[in-house]
Amino acid sequence: MATKVRLPTTPVPEPSAKLQLPGGAVAEVVGLLVLQDDAAQVADRVASLLHRCDGAIVVDRGSQDGTRDLAAAAGARVLSLPPRSGEGDGLRAGMQLARELGYIGAVVPGDHLLTADELDALCLAHVRAPEALVVGVGPGEALAGKEWDEARAIAEGREPEPYPDWRPPRADGLPGAVERWFERLVETRFGYPWGGPRLLPLQGILRRNLREPGAGVHMELLALAVSSGIPTVEIEFAASPARPVVTCRKAALRLLARFVPMTVSARGRERLGMGGGYAPPTTSPLQLLLAASVAVFLAVGLSGCPKPVGPAEPVAECEQELPRVSWPGAGDADAALGELLATRAGVETVWVEQGVTISDPELDGSRKLRGVLARGGPDRLRLRLLAPMGFTVLDYVEVAGDWQLSVPPAGVFRRGGPDDPIIEPGEVADAEQMVRADLVASLLKSIGAGASVRWRGGSCAVLEELDGDVVVRRLAFRPVGDAWEVAREEVVDAGEVRLAAAFTDYRPVDGSVWPHRQEITDPTRGSSILLETKSLRTDGVTDAFFAMRDAD
Repeated sequence: MATKVRLPTTPVPEPSAKLQLPGGAVAEVVGLLVLQDDAAQVADRVASLLHRCDGAIVVDRGSQDGTRDLAAAAGARVLSLPPRSGEGDGLRAGMQLARELGYIGAVVPGDHLLTADELDALCLAHVRAPEALVVGVGPGEALAGKEWDEARAIAEGREPEPYPDWRPPRADGLPGAVERWFERLVETRFGYPWGGPRLLPLQGILRRNLREPGAGVHMELLALAVSSGIPTVEIEFAASPARPVVTCRKAALRLLARFVPMTVSARGRERLGMGGGYAPPTTSPLQLLLAASVAVFLAVGLSGCPKPVGPAEPVAECEQELPRVSWPGAGDADAALGELLATRAGVETVWVEQGVTISDPELDGSRKLRGVLARGGPDRLRLRLLAPMGFTVLDYVEVAGDWQLSVPPAGVFRRGGPDDPIIEPGEVADAEQMVRADLVASLLKSIGAGASVRWRGGSCAVLEELDGDVVVRRLAFRPVGDAWEVAREEVVDAGEVRLAAAFTDYRPVDGSVWPHRQEITDPTRGSSILLETKSLRTDGVTDAFFAMRDAD
């Protein structure tokens, strides 16, 4: 298959030693520093920028050591932010101030003290291509932008130079997973994706929706620039700058929550002929099981601040107001389970189409999918999540205990039998910090016949499922007239409620009842997914709904 090359919208700086900058400062470029308690070096940092920049802006994040005064004395304009402001907050504030002052480019050196030659190289690149985002890297480490050299050579009838052999070191754990998703999204490599000296085209960058508050803003910035068509190129310095890596787990999860849907959307546009034409793709796939976990993580909309759903915490006087003999099963836990299973058996075959709304403070509003759930008797289940344009985000099928999980956007395909967990314990680093696919499947299937159950002490009609002496599920009932409905179901893992489904609307279906409105939450992370039934029928569900396919 031919390599697809995305050409820049403006000329990209040609590597030539003959090009020279005119003397003096570059009028449209400002130096931008985001600092906190850097009194020892702030004067040198400002002086190094004023060698070529028309001015310098120092965004101070609540320093207590005189950084602000020393920066002003060195000739910088100082913008003070509250002490708890992050690096991303400071970068956005500084760029906005620079744009208001009339600058079109900002040199952001990060923790690197730029030499005169390095600053000249960045400013020369800006003069040659004012719309380009330019990143400074070490010798032999320039990767981004090399596809443009290839395109230029092909257009001129020359043999392209080989793509560089150098590869940046891979971060461990979640930061490494972010790097892999970043490469999938931008379809090229960057030597310094987490940060490093760079020159930003202010107008183009400020039009992007930068949301990351901390140091992860630099990778977010690159991803949004590439995905929106801003030319990006790396140029080589004589010595390697520091190559930072963000290690904050929350920052990594926030970036994953941005990059995965962006990647899905980009692939969907390409498949539907709505644009694309990207640089040569990378060949480093996301680890299979981590991809499955991340995809489910997105499907249930993680992170944010917890909000209560379902019934309130039970009160101690419950049995005084509702004697246990009035509970399901006349107060007998095993009988209550039998009644619940008998009620659910009334709808053994059902096809449900639901509106799916994911709410998450990090997602800039809500995200909507379409959920399709098919049940074919007590041992057959299929769940599909589809994006607004119709392509599948996640597909889970289970028949008599044999199961299959497919996550097309992540290239994930996995299957197993009744005793095979979707995610092996210890197989994925940080699995305990994420929503696991096996727990989601457990919540979908709910409680089974033969489960060991008991009433939860001190609670009103809360049935607990046990695995040995360990609680693995809770079902909280609520009285509705003379009947009882399940108001909330929780999946418990290692003593912690990992997933909870609250049911607030039941309606009759063929003599039984079905929840028409439910909210699934991760109480430890907070975000939720609201499921509202759009259509429901109990006929026409054929074996085709539960057929498993071979891996592509």
